[in-house]
Amino acid sequence: MTDIQSNIKESFETEFAATLCDETASDSSGSEEVKLVKTLTSPTDEEIKSRTVLLGPATKKYTLVLDIDNTLLFAEVIDKEKETANGTEPEQELSVKIRPYALELLEQLHLIFEIVLFTAGCDQYATEIKKLLDPEQKYISRALGNSSCFLTKEGYYVKDLRIFADRKIDNIIIVDDLATSFALQPDNGVTVIPYTGETEDDELKLLIDYLWSMNGEDCLSRLNRERLQGIY
Repeated sequence: MTDIQSNIKESFETEFAATLCDETASDSSGSEEVKLVKTLTSPTDEEIKSRTVLLGPATKKYTLVLDIDNTLLFAEVIDKEKETANGTEPEQELSVKIRPYALELLEQLHLIFEIVLFTAGCDQYATEIKKLLDPEQKYISRALGNSSCFLTKEGYYVKDLRIFADRKIDNIIIVDDLATSFALQPDNGVTVIPYTGETEDDELKLLIDYLWSMNGEDCLSRLNRERLQGIY
């Protein structure tokens, strides 16, 4: 196991595992999730200010915010047994399956988008996954974790795009498998089918085409709303 894999396993098993349990308990799907998008409580201006993220000088016109788990990859801890001098003993192994076309997405879309990873898992997990997906630091500009999320009064983690104080919010697109994650800016959001490790999956291939077709537009949120009208 490499150092990166060990660090991912450690962070996954501590804070991130607990976060996943919280999300699973509060998660909804289908029509219930769509209804929740319109009812979640928004953070105050002071709360937004307290978690401001400055990305620095913009190198691209657009910003793409990508969720990690069940969007770009699938991670799980697997119980196994290992041979020892006294027989066998239980051990745990972290399995990380990168979604088909995830690396192609980063390679192609970084040409027109500044790319930011944003997970409801812990910050260390976000950092380690950034290293895994982009070891040469070519494509991903920043990795954010749950310290940049907000827990609403209704018990849902949301990723409020207003924290990106030095970026034009109309030209930010956020991709997540949970619509509740971008409930506060639904015009900016694109949901993907949750990834759970399948080898046959072309969701991100379709996403590449969809996002690439936005190149040259002046207002991505408006275009995205028009294309996905009626879903959120």
